[in-house]
Amino acid sequence: MPTVSQHYKILGWLFLIFGVLGVLGSLGGIVFMGFMIEFIQQDIMESMPSYAPQTETPGLAPSPTEPTPVPEQPATSPGDIPQATDSQQSRPGQVPPQQFLDIFRIIWMAILALALISSLLSVLAGWGLFARKAWAKVITIIVSVLYIINFAGFPVITGIGIYGLWAMFQTGKPNAWEQYVAGENP
Repeated sequence: MPTVSQHYKILGWLFLIFGVLGVLGSLGGIVFMGFMIEFIQQDIMESMPSYAPQTETPGLAPSPTEPTPVPEQPATSPGDIPQATDSQQSRPGQVPPQQFLDIFRIIWMAILALALISSLLSVLAGWGLFARKAWAKVITIIVSVLYIINFAGFPVITGIGIYGLWAMFQTGKPNAWEQYVAGENP
C-alpha cells in the first residue's frame, strides 16, 4: 500500500503528464482552428461575393443624385420557383456567414483558452507537489475539481480528479500535508 507521500508523487506525475498534454493539445487546437477559420472564410468570400468586405470611404454617404442600382428580377411564369441570388442569401433573422464565423471563432478561442489555462494550472500543481510547496494543495484541489467537471476526458480525467481530492483530504493522517511540505514522508 503506497504511503501518503507516494500518493502525492503519483498525483504530481499525473498532473504533470496530463497538464503538458493539455497545453500541447490546446496550442495545437488554437493553431488548427485559426487555419480552419481562415480557410472557411476564404471559401465563403470566393463563393459569395456579396459577403466580401465593402470598401467604402468612411464618412462619405452615397451621392443623392446617383441612383441606387436595383437588381433585375428575371421574368417568371406562375409555375416557376424563384431562385435566391447572392444578394438574397441572408434573409432577415439569418446570420450572415462572416458574422457566424466571427461568433464561432470567439467561442472556440474562449474554450481553447480555458483549456490552456486549466492545463497550465495542472502543470503548476504537479510541479508544486514535487517541490513540496505549501500552496500546491490549494491548486491541486482546484485542478482536481476542474478535472471532475471536465466531461471531455471522462472517465480518465474524472478519475484523476477524484483521486486528487481523495489524496488531499485523507482523514487517516490529519497532518499528512504539513509533514510532506516539511520534508517528511508521512
